Amino acid sequence: MPGSSRLSGPLIGLLEAEDLPPAAQILAVGARAGSLAVELRTLGHRVVELPSGWAGGGAGQDPGPLPESFDCVVAAGLLERVPWDRWELQRIHRMLKPDGRLLLLAPNLYSPLSLIDPRYVLAKLGKQVPRLMSLVGRTVAAPAPRAGDRSYPAGRLRAMLEELGFDIRHLSRIGPLSRGALSGSGTWLPTHHLVIARRKPSLFGLRPDRPFPDPDAHRRRFEQANHAFLELRAEWLRAHPTSYGAARPMDPGRYRGTRVLVLSPHPDDEIIGCGGTLLCLARAGAQITVLHATDGSASAAFVDEPPEVRRTVRLDEAGAVARAAGFHRTIFWREDNHAFTFRPELVDRLRATLDELEPSLIFTPFLTDIHADHLTLNRVLAGALEGGRGSGAEVLAYEVWGLAPAAVYCDVTGVMPEVERLLLLYETAMKVEDYVQMCAARNYYHSLRLAGRPGFCEAFFSADLDGFRQLVEGGARADRSGGPGDAPVRRLPATGPARAGG
Repeated sequence: MPGSSRLSGPLIGLLEAEDLPPAAQILAVGARAGSLAVELRTLGHRVVELPSGWAGGGAGQDPGPLPESFDCVVAAGLLERVPWDRWELQRIHRMLKPDGRLLLLAPNLYSPLSLIDPRYVLAKLGKQVPRLMSLVGRTVAAPAPRAGDRSYPAGRLRAMLEELGFDIRHLSRIGPLSRGALSGSGTWLPTHHLVIARRKPSLFGLRPDRPFPDPDAHRRRFEQANHAFLELRAEWLRAHPTSYGAARPMDPGRYRGTRVLVLSPHPDDEIIGCGGTLLCLARAGAQITVLHATDGSASAAFVDEPPEVRRTVRLDEAGAVARAAGFHRTIFWREDNHAFTFRPELVDRLRATLDELEPSLIFTPFLTDIHADHLTLNRVLAGALEGGRGSGAEVLAYEVWGLAPAAVYCDVTGVMPEVERLLLLYETAMKVEDYVQMCAARNYYHSLRLAGRPGFCEAFFSADLDGFRQLVEGGARADRSGGPGDAPVRRLPATGPARAGG
């Protein structure tokens, strides 16, 4: 089988042709990487083995080896044995030094052996059940990803690697009777794909080896990928014309000594939507209080975990993020993520927090965000603002799954590396979505459009308290009556939040 001692020689020869440095630092990860590790050590390389995958230190702690530590990663018997294959490849990308190499063995979807593998057959049948049941009007949740039942067509494997920042140097098929791994010739029963790839410089960064993408090309790609959200933003603006002209830049120093309240429906929303701005405000001397409404227990990353784990892991991660970011205070409502609804007692709790803090800024998700929990928390805020609570504060509505009409923007270029580190502390959510790339792409687009230069900016809709409350209440009435208002939210496919729960 691939990864066995019989094939180690040809595979190592292929890797050595990539000009590895002498005594290279190599990470061997996966159940079938052992024989390759032995061969590499005989050649004088320094090899660290993780045969069972990554060693994690718990919520909010370093998930394993240090970033950019390895000249090469050898992964065999890994992707098919873990629930979150993309997350494993993200980790590998971050472990590699710039221009480092990856040798990857991944099961071939179209291998003849797949047809007689009961795990493969059962997995494919399980994926068809929800589709078949939908034909008779029944809804069945798709099965969560399981270890040991994954295989790949070559095109999908290539696309995933390229999206994550790998340059494919070699892609062929190998199997137990392979001869000539370089060309794939003489291969019977091609059970696996063999990939040699190079880590490309990250698309976004601040160092010379991490250049910004071409501005015009990035604008086109971003607008094409976010066409539905741009249309929703335009439709909302037509229904709610504002008097704003050009978006104004924020001066974080203006808020020195003030209090800032951040409403986060799920642990991670505060960093995705306004993490860079919060860091800038904290460094300028503002006191940041983050209120996490739910426990985040609905995340698709929880496959087999018991309820007590689901209810605590993401809150533990949020605590680690708050400590790393230097936030002044963190409030946990611990609402059940599966049943978060508008209730008068939540309005009372938030009203008490507003009375206590008297914040100068209130951050909350934008009004047309496609996640229902984000809209629910805005209704709670609108209720709490009745009676003049929070007088003098400005509401800044941040972006998570959608795009907001920008009235204010904050240049966060200098803190983006720290934003990336904070996002990586939210390991549960990162297993499902690559928020690092999502935030970098959006913030780079905003900098080009709002600041007129390469960099990173976070954008916000701005409203005074009465204006925000009226917008929320008007949207809720229109939604209940089926009128215009925020109804376009229901037409957008909730791809991300449906999987991530946050």
